[in-house]
Amino acid sequence: MEAEDFRLEYADARGEVHGGPLEVMWPTRFEAAGQVRGFPSYRGQRSFSGWYWAAACAELVDYESWAELGHLMRLDAEPDVVAVASQPFRLSWRYGGQGRRTKHTPDYFVRRRDGTAVVLDVRLDERIEPEDAVKFAATATACARVGWGYERVGVLDPVSVANLRWLALSMKRDSTSTLVREAPGRQSRSGLFTASDSTGPSCRRQDRPCSARSQQRIIRR
Repeated sequence: MEAEDFRLEYADARGEVHGGPLEVMWPTRFEAAGQVRGFPSYRGQRSFSGWYWAAACAELVDYESWAELGHLMRLDAEPDVVAVASQPFRLSWRYGGQGRRTKHTPDYFVRRRDGTAVVLDVRLDERIEPEDAVKFAATATACARVGWGYERVGVLDPVSVANLRWLALSMKRDSTSTLVREAPGRQSRSGLFTASDSTGPSCRRQDRPCSARSQQRIIRR
């Protein structure tokens, strides 16, 4: 059965949730909104989460796995990317007129310099269950209906990650901003992206003011 009746929900900068048909909601600037879902943090957690300072948009962007961090670095290095937002919205849809709605929150919303957008899901190939594959396919259908691109990506190869880390550190040296700040209660595992600015992350780059997303992250410190 084909997915239908797509709806979208997002949280604005004040945390208020808005929702409606996808065809009505899609023009929203999701890169300037809040996260619709937070990341859990608990003792013994196997995933690795933190904040990456994206030089492309001068924003702190959340990630919850090494795979997501790799793709954040990749996007940050692409010259046509101007904004990346984590957990930007929640999609829901029905199958064949059924009453029950299926929901999915994509990992990232990417805005390009020409105004186009790409929605990104990061999931390792070996961790995609059949129901996940169905959700990814429905999300791709929804994105195509409103002119967005859609990508489901896995883990970058080690050589690419090493090169991107070097590039990210180069950008850190060229900026007074902290590139990456670990999530509260987290200990850095890499040693490469430990926050070194004892005064905290700068909210300004080329006189650009803090966004609501960055303000929320600094408040959570």
